[in-house]
Amino acid sequence: MIFLGSPGVGKTHIAIGLGLEAIHRGYRVSFIPMGELVPLLKSEEYLRKSQLQLRRIRGADLVIIDDLMYMAMDQNEANLFFHLVNHFYERSSIILTSNKGPEKWGELLVDQGITTAILDRLRA
Repeated sequence: MIFLGSPGVGKTHIAIGLGLEAIHRGYRVSFIPMGELVPLLKSEEYLRKSQLQLRRIRGADLVIIDDLMYMAMDQNEANLFFHLVNHFYERSSIILTSNKGPEKWGELLVDQGITTAILDRLRA
């Protein structure tokens, strides 16, 4: 599920509400802003703390990623993000919030191939 819209319209609020409902129904839920996710992905190889946080995120039934595409990513960051989304494919549900529509994501991800692959996984 992707919530798109201008800042302040309630995307995050709705996503958190759905996450809380999922928790009440017994599901494991992780919430992380994109600005925190990218540094975690980049430091996973060498920081135990990042490894533990990402293990918890990867083990969730529902993952909420807030403020997707609010900042541009370099090739390595986009590749790491793709691998995370690919991991969730057919394993977990994902809720994304973003101020930018998918048509703008290619500009922020640098690589059109990765953008297409990410959108492919999210739209399935």
